[in-house]
Amino acid sequence: MGESLQLPHDLQDLVNEELATGRYASSEDVLKAAVQLLREQDRCFEEFRVEVQSRMKSLENGNAIKLEDESALSGFFDDIRSRGRQRRSMDKDG
Repeated sequence: MGESLQLPHDLQDLVNEELATGRYASSEDVLKAAVQLLREQDRCFEEFRVEVQSRMKSLENGNAIKLEDESALSGFFDDIRSRGRQRRSMDKDG
């Protein structure tokens, strides 16, 4: 880092804990890893938000299934499990 950074004591304690594990060589390495994780978390959250938005729009457009009772729900999940087993079987064979 080109500049010195004074961390609050509680944050410095967290950095020191990470340094004590031996996984990081410096405070800078700890902070770099933290920022990278924050960016990855932000990216994942944005992907999730976009997916939820897309699914909500799909529901608003009437693209949904309606399961009337417990039997229909059970059949729905049985079908999913069956297709999953078929896929796994094909992956093993192929």
